Amino acid sequence: MANLLAPGTLKYEELSSLQTQGLTIFMRLPSPVNGLLAFDAMLDVVNKMAKRSNCQVMDKRRQILTETTLEKMRSRILNFNLMQQLDNYQFKHDYSH
Repeated sequence: MANLLAPGTLKYEELSSLQTQGLTIFMRLPSPVNGLLAFDAMLDVVNKMAKRSNCQVMDKRRQILTETTLEKMRSRILNFNLMQQLDNYQFKHDYSH
């Protein structure tokens, strides 16, 4: 998570009094857990934060996050996971001889 405003840093001790125009929440892949599970867990936290703060969740174009956009994000994560599995499978079989 980063502050939308430069320099983007957040200090834990200042979060309760933070006033900003927005936060950027991101996830890096690959991760130690399944990407789709991590994404849905992150999204759950984001939605709870937004509700508690009376804020809106937006996409990278600063448009209200829609189910269509969420499905596209999940599809990208699924494709990434599949490519990782394929790469791992090919690597194991390339060096098994």
